[in-house]
Amino acid sequence: MVWFVTACTAAVVVFLFFAQYARKETVAGFLAPASGTARVFAPQPGTVSAIHVTQGQRVSEGQPLLTVTLSQVAASGDDVNATILATLERQRASLNRQMAAEERRAQAEENRLRSQMRGLQEEITHLGAQMVQQRERIRVAERIVNMAAQLFPRGATSELELRRREEAMLEQRLSLISLGQQLSARQASLEEARYTLEQLPIATADRIQALRNELATNEQR
Repeated sequence: MVWFVTACTAAVVVFLFFAQYARKETVAGFLAPASGTARVFAPQPGTVSAIHVTQGQRVSEGQPLLTVTLSQVAASGDDVNATILATLERQRASLNRQMAAEERRAQAEENRLRSQMRGLQEEITHLGAQMVQQRERIRVAERIVNMAAQLFPRGATSELELRRREEAMLEQRLSLISLGQQLSARQASLEEARYTLEQLPIATADRIQALRNELATNEQR
């Protein structure tokens, strides 16, 4: 009997020394998944009326998780949320109309600039031809003045006639200067119109992008 008790005691000691067993501990805190957690907050308090995902489902950015129904009533008895949604919808419609109007305005401005450039180019060509003719008139006037200057010492023409022909030559030269100034002004206008046309897509894209940013902000509310 003593032998049996001794054997049992030895077996218990060996088991306690070599065997593995679970142990209970009490700790403070909470359990978290190994992959981390994400806290989701509703912009306003309300009631969860629909759940669009299941436990453990993989979701992507922007995917709806829950539908939260808000219930707010103004002093007048109107549904505050319905009023807000209607206002946001009007704002979205207004922004969409503004973007469409910007595109139409840009197209109209492009057509106007191209028409203006064609008109300026025609004027430049016409002024260039006028300047060629004017230079020829000046050469003719110069020959007439030279002839009068040769005839004047001989008494074949009067001094008054000589001065009149010199004034006519000067007027022709002034006309050439005026044509040159008009040509320079038309060329400057053409360059300005060409630059405005080149910058038009950039300016239009900036205005439309600003409207799209407003629309994106509106849709996030």
